[in-house]
Amino acid sequence: MSPQRTGLAAFMLLMLGTTLANDSPFVLINKATGFCLVKRSFRCPDVRWTTGNRLFVTSTKKCLGAQGKSVGSEVSLYDCNEKSDLQRWECKNGTLLALKDHPFYIEVKADESIALSKTVGPNNHLTITGTSSGACTRTQRELYTIGGNSFGQVCMFPFMYKDRWYGDCTTFDSKEKRNWCATETKYERERWGYCPTSSTEHWNRNIVTEAYYQVNMQSALTWVEADTSCKQQVASLVSIVDPVEKAFITGLTGTRRNKLWIGLVSNSEHGWHWTDGKPFRYLKWDAEAE
Repeated sequence: MSPQRTGLAAFMLLMLGTTLANDSPFVLINKATGFCLVKRSFRCPDVRWTTGNRLFVTSTKKCLGAQGKSVGSEVSLYDCNEKSDLQRWECKNGTLLALKDHPFYIEVKADESIALSKTVGPNNHLTITGTSSGACTRTQRELYTIGGNSFGQVCMFPFMYKDRWYGDCTTFDSKEKRNWCATETKYERERWGYCPTSSTEHWNRNIVTEAYYQVNMQSALTWVEADTSCKQQVASLVSIVDPVEKAFITGLTGTRRNKLWIGLVSNSEHGWHWTDGKPFRYLKWDAEAE
């Protein structure tokens, strides 16, 4: 039997075979011209969605941006800037990419140049190579950090550390050789956290139940964000189903009166229930713990 995993992400997590959204890199092509959205030295490099609705080219560590907010503005690669509205994109009608909150669409021209247009035609449609799907069948990379000093904030990709750009988590300068990321582009305030992983190396193990638990006292997340953070670690918010588990959790949290999220939710159809599907039948809560 595979080990269960439970953690406190502002409360606890439980091992889950969760299917996460697809945030893998992809290549976009316009079938009308046969040209790709991004071209470098006669090849089409991978792009992926990253923090702030931006499209990030993994090989160059650059972001796709527009020269301006007008018809004919060139679309090219720029140094990534999370504050720039000219680097924020959104999908329209499945296979169109538009400047976010503006009616300007990316158009691939017959001379291979890329520009903004207000009208939509065959040259505006962009699909992932080998499919008929657009860019929004892939999702943004929003990895919630663990530990560090960022209170659970998402990783900022790309980020610069010691004059080098990183488009993914890194073990560089980590004494534990543990993947980490910055939560700001230039690392000016030295905000960072560890990246989510499926490893149980840094979890607390209950030797009776063989379950693993993680406690994130420092995270400042909403319930939905905490739930996502758990799933990114192939886990779920904790369900407390018997006295053995409750005693172990009490031992982890101690007497501190921290407010931590758990996997108990309520809706009109099912009433109170645990998000991992376990029956809601253990009700012996101490008055001091409420």
